[in-house]
Amino acid sequence: MPVIKKNVYLLSLFVLCSCVNNKRQEDAYKVPDVPVLTALPDKYVPVNTIDTAENIDLLPEKKELLIIKATYIPQDSIKLYGLDTMQFHHPSYYTDIEKGYGWQFSNGIRPHYTRDDKGGEREVYSEMAPYATVTRYATRKSDGIGERKGTFDFRIYGVVIGTRRKNDQELYVKAYPLLKKVRIADYWSATMEKDSVPIPNYEDKIDSTHAVYMKLSID
Repeated sequence: MPVIKKNVYLLSLFVLCSCVNNKRQEDAYKVPDVPVLTALPDKYVPVNTIDTAENIDLLPEKKELLIIKATYIPQDSIKLYGLDTMQFHHPSYYTDIEKGYGWQFSNGIRPHYTRDDKGGEREVYSEMAPYATVTRYATRKSDGIGERKGTFDFRIYGVVIGTRRKNDQELYVKAYPLLKKVRIADYWSATMEKDSVPIPNYEDKIDSTHAVYMKLSID
């Protein structure tokens, strides 16, 4: 299992096991009130994606796949669905359930190093790697209690700050968008010829001054 997937999985299990009362958590939570982008300029990481993930609760020989689609919601659909007046909840509001699908969101960084033909670093890029961890539950016949039947990690391209369930397999989210590949201070690298040399350094940035609406759908 890749390191980032393993870390997300462990974090997800911790949150799912420790989440006792979402309503109590909701009392102290208010979705950040920031302007919503009704169009997504090119400087942002694109939101629309389709990702496929394996059930990480199963052994590799029992592979099971789930597909998730993330869709950016523009201005006309915001009004159509009533998202501008809808109550959104804490991102972990839909984790503690007895059946259906639970959702948990987490963030990470994925470093990229571009090298020349001699192996020297030419560029460093830190990519934001938000994940949606979807947990599938089914009610046990013996006692009616929800039992976990699968865990799936999907890449998404926004930092979720609010959630609202549309139905069992669809979720509206309000999220901070990501500014893509912003130039920051040079990264300094030691070489054989010099003590250190500057290397161009970039990273994705969370734009916490704006938000976007997205719909996450499970197929």
